[in-house]
Amino acid sequence: MSGGLRRWARRLGPVLAGIALLFACTLPLEAQEKPKVIVYTYDSFANWGPGAYIEELFEARYDADLVLVAPASSNEMLARLIQEMEAGN
Repeated sequence: MSGGLRRWARRLGPVLAGIALLFACTLPLEAQEKPKVIVYTYDSFANWGPGAYIEELFEARYDADLVLVAPASSNEMLARLIQEMEAGN
C-alpha cells in the first residue's frame, strides 16, 4: 500500500466509525411504534363509507396508525369508552 493510500485509509476509519455510530443511534428511533389514533364512529362510515379512504390518507400524512372502531350500538360505544377511560387508555 502506498503512503497516500495508507493515510487515506487511516482517515477513513474514524469516518466509518462515526457513520456506524450515527446509524446505531437512529435505529431505536425507527423501531418505536407509530402513534395510534382511535376514532369511534358509526358502522357505515367505517365499513363501507369513506372511512377506509380517510384512514389511508391520514396514515400517509401523519405516519400514525388510525383505528376506526364501529361498535354495534351507542350503548356499547359508551360502555367501551368508560372501560378504556378507567383502564387509563
